[in-house]
Amino acid sequence: MKYVLILCALFGHVYADEFAKTAVSGPETWKRYVVRGFELGTPRSVLAKKGFNCGKRANSRCFKVVDDRCKKGRCEFKEDAFGQWFELNGAKTDLDYITIATTETDSALAYDIKYAFGPRQLLAEDSTLGKALIAKYGSPTKVEEAGSEDKVGGGRMLWWNDEVGNNGPNIIVDCSNYGEKICMLEAEDYGIQSVERSKQEERDEQKKRAAQPAKAPEL
Repeated sequence: MKYVLILCALFGHVYADEFAKTAVSGPETWKRYVVRGFELGTPRSVLAKKGFNCGKRANSRCFKVVDDRCKKGRCEFKEDAFGQWFELNGAKTDLDYITIATTETDSALAYDIKYAFGPRQLLAEDSTLGKALIAKYGSPTKVEEAGSEDKVGGGRMLWWNDEVGNNGPNIIVDCSNYGEKICMLEAEDYGIQSVERSKQEERDEQKKRAAQPAKAPEL
């Protein structure tokens, strides 16, 4: 019995470590690919209850500042005709934040989560950030090293299933291409968008038929 438990533990670790290679759309993947406590597949209405500013338009991303400095300081979102920015105690500041895109359907489910965080740092399998990501999501399926000219950070990691590519769930963490101060973690599953669009087409067809007059005009 002892050896059976050891083998189960070993194989369970291998499965967890290689999860990204076979990940497909569904609750199991969404729970594993959670970002700061927020899951893919979450309804827009739930995000609003959890403190996200979602706006009135269906195609507007929900956003929430998740920076610890806001626990003691005053954080605000600002915008004008020239752009958008965050302020901490009245001064422009790069704050940690999350934006989430939801399907433009009646169900309005989250299919893309972006988490911007600082400071920008080195992203490699043996770096502090890399180790934390591997502990959370398992082994990446692709790693791009930082350029030698980058003296601060850089690097990129990808978790995805090669068989489904962008049509399935994946995680991309990039510390090279989002400016001098932040890294970006993105969890996305365009499979959610495809399925929800198909369901919406069926619902729209049912609504159209249900709205038909009970009696045809005299012909």
